Amino acid sequence: MAMIERHNPKERAVHSIHAISFIILLLTGIGLYSKSFFGITKIFGGVDWSRFFHHWAGVVFIITVFLIYFQWKDEASVFDEDDKEWFRVFGGYLGKGVKVPPSGKFNAGQKVFFKMIFYAGVLFGITGIIMWIPQILSIPKFIVQLTYILHDMILIGLVMGVLTHVYLGTIANPGTISSLLTGQVDEQWARHHHEKWYKAMKKGK
Repeated sequence: MAMIERHNPKERAVHSIHAISFIILLLTGIGLYSKSFFGITKIFGGVDWSRFFHHWAGVVFIITVFLIYFQWKDEASVFDEDDKEWFRVFGGYLGKGVKVPPSGKFNAGQKVFFKMIFYAGVLFGITGIIMWIPQILSIPKFIVQLTYILHDMILIGLVMGVLTHVYLGTIANPGTISSLLTGQVDEQWARHHHEKWYKAMKKGK
């Protein structure tokens, strides 16, 4: 079966580092959240080491948020009429036999997730920095306290979004995960899920 490149090695590396940094943030963050969860910190060598990994994984996370934005913004930032129609039928996920409009490299749902990850990631980073070095930044105590609440709320939203993203990229759409593992997808998959992108790639060849 003929294969076509969907993501190059650089794109896959950035995405993988971003995902790993998020997992580290999630585990260390839960471990540091309450003494009830301190057992999780043993994975990273204890509370102090968990705090260390949490801080620097956060730095990696925010850097990769921007790297992902700039590497995919041309394809993921623009919405057209087909995207509007995609939203109208909700990508065909709510019923069988629904005609789904053709998509570019990313469908409308992926474009929304792209924007959500970027803006939430930036806020996540800003709130994390405020919590990390409030004295250096001379942040009033009440603002720091509000930042903790906002940071937790953003995390909950990110976890929900990421779980949906993982489900749609694996179980719901078989063949999708190969685009990030090997960078390649078969032409039948590309034609079915991202017809406009597939045709553009074929014309480019």
